[in-house]
Amino acid sequence: MSAVMIHAKTTAVGCAEAKCVTKATAACFYDQPELQNGELIYTKGKPCVANDQCKTYQPSTCANGFCVKGDPPTTPAESSSSETTPSSTSSESTTPSSTASESTSSNSTSPESSTPSSTSSESTTPSITSSESTTPIILSSESTTPSITSSESGATPNSTASESTTLGETSPTINQICPSNWGVNDKIRNKTLDAHNYRRSQLALGQIRKRNGNYYQRARDMIKLKYSCQLEVSARDHAVTCRNRPSSPSTRPNIEENVARIPKNSVPDRVEAIRKAITLWWKTGRKEKPIGVALTFRRHHLNSPIRHFTKMAWAQTREIGCAVRDCGSSYIAVCHYKPGGNIINHKIYEAGRPCSRCPANARCSEGLCVI
Repeated sequence: MSAVMIHAKTTAVGCAEAKCVTKATAACFYDQPELQNGELIYTKGKPCVANDQCKTYQPSTCANGFCVKGDPPTTPAESSSSETTPSSTSSESTTPSSTASESTSSNSTSPESSTPSSTSSESTTPSITSSESTTPIILSSESTTPSITSSESGATPNSTASESTTLGETSPTINQICPSNWGVNDKIRNKTLDAHNYRRSQLALGQIRKRNGNYYQRARDMIKLKYSCQLEVSARDHAVTCRNRPSSPSTRPNIEENVARIPKNSVPDRVEAIRKAITLWWKTGRKEKPIGVALTFRRHHLNSPIRHFTKMAWAQTREIGCAVRDCGSSYIAVCHYKPGGNIINHKIYEAGRPCSRCPANARCSEGLCVI
């Protein structure tokens, strides 16, 4: 990374990209020259809270911890908030190349590439170790637990930009998708939805491998997920308990749940924590004993690690909502799916030509039924 990207005096950037036959090139220019040896990048300290603390350029104003060059705007602005789409362009290395990308549902464009290696066996509490850290990343067990409810309410005054310092981020965040919800931002929502739909698309197109090296059959009825603010609230209410175990099914009828604990030393923030959790859940479909050609969920799968994969891959699930909580040394990631899958003796999906059994009036997009 060029230091000029984080140089305190940098105020403007312009970028462009070009496709060059089999490669792509991108370039960005900044309004400051490259720093010289020994030159200060920025002054360490707390972010600004008042205009008089911004002295590099005059006049300047303080907005959400940033010094904004120029006179204050006459109307509220969101220019200081962080982008809602990560910039990674790597593809998922364990599957063949595909036209489907992890931008099938919103602004995020980054299919994940670094998937940690799994060491779990078919026990009720699989332990999955990340290649990025020696600290175990634990998926929740499915043992029945007492009902867990949160005393915190599900709504906060409408806001389009907020600080999430208590939840794992120190920079301003955008909250426009579910403005009445607190504790989750649009970056997390976009990453959640894109990462799930990207994988469902890959599965529907027959591009996900099993443990034996063969590919899962194509899906003819895989529905493209939509994001649910209501499911986000129920996921968040469990995440705030900081417990790495499932909530009581009685508190979430017809809703399935995935839970994971992600050590903080393995990820930089909550967006990467949800990405890693999704990667771990999905990876059980490639590392564990596969479901079988009948694609039917059986009773013994209830306690198999592959149950995390099948919740994500259940064709008739239509909505998802997730949350990530900062729990000290780790993050707790929770996703809720509705209608929930993992129904004994029911098919995870119907095998066949993609989109050949979509609901009426649905359209097909990258192997998914869009309704």
